Amino acid sequence: MSEEKVGIKESKEAIDGSVELAKFVISRAKDGIGIDDASALVMKLLADEAFKAKLQSAIEGIQLVPAEFKDLDFSEGVELGVFAAGKAKEIIDELKK
Repeated sequence: MSEEKVGIKESKEAIDGSVELAKFVISRAKDGIGIDDASALVMKLLADEAFKAKLQSAIEGIQLVPAEFKDLDFSEGVELGVFAAGKAKEIIDELKK
């Protein structure tokens, strides 16, 4: 009997949400971190539905990520690696701004 694969959906969402948050922090931290940055994050969460949705997706299934990694096969590993590399480029691009 073969068990059904778990996939990598939650892992990709966790990476995506983390990168979105990192890009926001990078953009705000260029002049140093202050209390205004915390209020800017709250305002972004209230006003930017796409940003909020990505963070919510990242958090909602986070408990499933360990099972996804435990069940990871070669093709999923490659897919996740390519996805993460693309997201790393987004962070690098934000750092260059």
